[in-house]
This record gives sequence, C-alpha cells and structure tokens, in this order.
Amino acid sequence: MVCQAVSKFSFQKGSLGFSLVELLIAMTLGLIVIGIVGTVYTSGMKNSTVAMKRMALYQSLNDAISIMALEIGRAGHSESTGETSKLNGATTSVTVHPAASVPVSSDCIDYIYRRKIPGGALSDQNGAFFIDESHGVQSLFWVKNSNPGVATMALCNSKYTPPLTDPDVVEITHFKLEQKKVTQGEQVSNYIIVHLEGRLRHDHAMKTTIQREIKVRNWD
Repeated sequence: MVCQAVSKFSFQKGSLGFSLVELLIAMTLGLIVIGIVGTVYTSGMKNSTVAMKRMALYQSLNDAISIMALEIGRAGHSESTGETSKLNGATTSVTVHPAASVPVSSDCIDYIYRRKIPGGALSDQNGAFFIDESHGVQSLFWVKNSNPGVATMALCNSKYTPPLTDPDVVEITHFKLEQKKVTQGEQVSNYIIVHLEGRLRHDHAMKTTIQREIKVRNWD
C-alpha cells in the first residue's frame, strides 16, 4: 500500500519540474538581462573614462593659465618703491609681442616685477609666456629669471626652459593674447585677455578652450 501511494504521488501531473521549453525561456531571459547589465556597465565605464580625460585636460590648461594670471597680475610691482618696473626697452610693465615679431610659434608676453629677497635687497623677477614646439608638439612655455637689465622680447625663446605643459599629454593648439583698456570716469584699467586651447596628444577629439581676463594693476 505504501509503495503504491508513493508511486502514484511521484507521477502526478505537474510534479516533474521545469520542462525543456521553460528552461530555454528562462535561459534566454537571463542572457538578455546579463546583456543589458553589461551594456550599461560598459557605457558607464566609457563615459567615466571620457570625463576623466576631459577633466585632466582642463586641469592642465587651467593650472597653466592660473600661473599666468598670478605672474602677470604682479607685473610692474616694486616692493618698497612707488615706481613701476619695466623691462629694458619696454614702455609698460607688460608687453605683448605679436607672433610675427618673435622667434616662437605664437604671441609672447613678457613682464617684470621686483620683490625683496632675504637681506632686504630688491630682486628683478622677469618672465615670459608663449608656445613653441617641444617633443614634436606645441607646448606652453614659461621662461623666468632674475637677471637684472633684461631687455623686452629677450625671454621669448624656448631654449631657456622646459615647457610648462606636459608635451607627452597635452598639445597646445592655440594661444592668443589681446590687450583691453576699460575707462570709468578718470580711472583706466588695463587687462590682458588670454585665449588658450589644447587637446590630448593621443586623443585629438578631446579638446578644450579657456579664456581669462587678467588685470594688470601696475601698467605704466
């Protein structure tokens, strides 16, 4: 009787588990879900990589232009004196040289300011920014020294220093300088407008442009 009951229970309809068709449908649905998840994950990783590249490029250009803003903003300042310092031959504390007039690949801007060094003496801080070729790509250069009596335009030459931007990572595609004068009543303010454009050396589709106005406090 017991064996008969077990046998009868074992072969009741619906107690045999999943059919082959049901298994195939379940497997197909599972593969679809896995495919969707994989696509979303891959897309997310790709977008993340693009965002990281864009951020790295922007950070490199922004750091460079921030250094320019800090240095040019100091131009003409002379600690402990009321005079505006100028490079030899310059008529203002900051001079923009058009690309056609300098031995580099772009406009060049040079400047000077004087600061106290340990001991109380004044030291010239001369500098220039421009782009030129380095390791086969255009890079932004920042030439600086403390030699007294430097002539304007003399620092517009890339042989003096390594580039400010990394030529293995970033290629500078455009560097343009404009002078702007704003008059409000009797007050005149002078600005340098910097246009800086760059792209990743190994991904030319990844590029960005930064523009900034830099106020020159000690112009004349």
